Amino acid sequence: MVDELLTSTWEPIDPTFDTRSSLASFTQQTSSLNALQSVLAESIDRLVQHRKVVSNRIAELEQDSRRVSSKFQDGLVKPDMLLNDICAQMEDLEERFTKVSSSAVMIGDKLSSLDIERSRVLETDELMEALLALNDPSSKLTKSSNRLFNTLHDPNQLHEASRIIKKMSEFSTELSSPTIAFAVTEIERLSQTTENNLLTEFSNEQEKGNLMGMRRCAESLIEYNDKEKVADRYVWNVMCDRLANVFPSIACDSIPSTTSISSSNLEKDGCIAQLEASLVFFESLRGLAEDEGVPARYGEVMDEAIDRCDIVLKGSELRGELITKVFTSFVASFGDEYLGALLKRINFLDEQFDSFISPLQESLPTELTICQESKQKCLNKLESLIAAGLQQVLTVIEKAISQILTAHQGKGDFLGSQASMSLSSSKACQKCTEYLQPLVTLICRVLIEENCDRFLVALARSFKDLYLQHLRKFRFDPDGACMLLRDVSEYRQAFCSPSTPAAVDDIFDLLHEVANVFALPPENLGGFVREGKLATLNKQTLHHIVKRRWDYKTNADKLTASLKDAKEAKDEKST
Repeated sequence: MVDELLTSTWEPIDPTFDTRSSLASFTQQTSSLNALQSVLAESIDRLVQHRKVVSNRIAELEQDSRRVSSKFQDGLVKPDMLLNDICAQMEDLEERFTKVSSSAVMIGDKLSSLDIERSRVLETDELMEALLALNDPSSKLTKSSNRLFNTLHDPNQLHEASRIIKKMSEFSTELSSPTIAFAVTEIERLSQTTENNLLTEFSNEQEKGNLMGMRRCAESLIEYNDKEKVADRYVWNVMCDRLANVFPSIACDSIPSTTSISSSNLEKDGCIAQLEASLVFFESLRGLAEDEGVPARYGEVMDEAIDRCDIVLKGSELRGELITKVFTSFVASFGDEYLGALLKRINFLDEQFDSFISPLQESLPTELTICQESKQKCLNKLESLIAAGLQQVLTVIEKAISQILTAHQGKGDFLGSQASMSLSSSKACQKCTEYLQPLVTLICRVLIEENCDRFLVALARSFKDLYLQHLRKFRFDPDGACMLLRDVSEYRQAFCSPSTPAAVDDIFDLLHEVANVFALPPENLGGFVREGKLATLNKQTLHHIVKRRWDYKTNADKLTASLKDAKEAKDEKST
């Protein structure tokens, strides 16, 4: 009952309805139990009827809702179909648009090609017209309407003319007809004239200091495929002239060559002239060495040239090549000429390379390598020349000493009658020390540290070998041995330097022991040889020295036995 009541539709009470009469009526109607049951039954019937009406109404509404929903779904199908149709049409339009765009691009490319062909045809026609005008010798006397022809003969359009003549040169190479031979000749003439005019204009702008004008000429020449001439003109017209003004070539010309002081030019008594020539050589070098301004000015010129090159050819492929050419020319000139005369200036090239060339050529490893190889080639060449020169100096000194000893050493200098009368060194020793002392002083001033020590040691060894050979020509008695000791002491003094190498002292210690060989008694000679530096001499040389003793013929057996004992003791000690 409750469910049925709840499912019924509520309706508001009519305000005109009299509730009292209703209540009264209900009270009157339910005066008994049967009456109440009848009223309730009637109410229930009425409610059931009302529920049926509501249920029917709900069924109708549901049916109407399904019908409306069906119509709505049917209505959605058409827009969906329409949307699909629109999408399909859009895809079709997009595909057509893509085809149209591709066609437009193709048409644009063809139009561009046609335009290029048209320009090429017009240019070829203009070139052909100019070529025909050039082929006519009388065209120079008449004014032509051809723009190219007029530009070629206009001195105010030099840069444009260079581009035109390049095209005409390429164009004329494809034509082999003999009828245009005059035109080909005229093109070659104009080509040379234009090139010369550009180079002249480049030089004029260079003299004015107009970097922009130089840049324009350089660009035209580079475009004209004449990079080498730009480089040559820039380097040789600027660098060589300016460097020649800075570099003291006259001073270098006055420096004698190594052949001028070679041994072939030494006469028998020419040692003094040899010494004078060496002093002249040294004085000519000293003037250059003391002029600190020369390398500074030289470096400034190179730095300025590189800076100008960087400005004039900035952004050009020729820039790196030209900087390389400037530096290699600088190295060749400065290194071969100046550094060849001044050995202490070698590190100047390294300073220039590290300070200026490396930063500018850092992005161009090939050009940087060329610069580095050029510098190294120069330094290697200088080093080899220096080494060869030092070796030649040793040879010259050896020849000079040999001539002095031969000329001034008397046969009786080391025998008692002569040696006892003098408390000084021999005449030959005096002449040799007069020759050696200035040379040793010069060597210590020119060569530095280890190089100086090595050269002095080499010179001392050369002198030792030469002097031992020289002593084999003379005989010695005890008084002569004293003379020889004085000579050896003078020779040692001639080789003295601020830091005399130990090897030089060892050499003169050996010569001192050689002098003592001629003063010792025969029986003491073996022990002296065994304990001293004479043990380092070979057996044959030692025997030749001992044979020069004044008493060798009378004491030959004793001397030989003493040397034999010394030799055996030496062999036992070595084993």
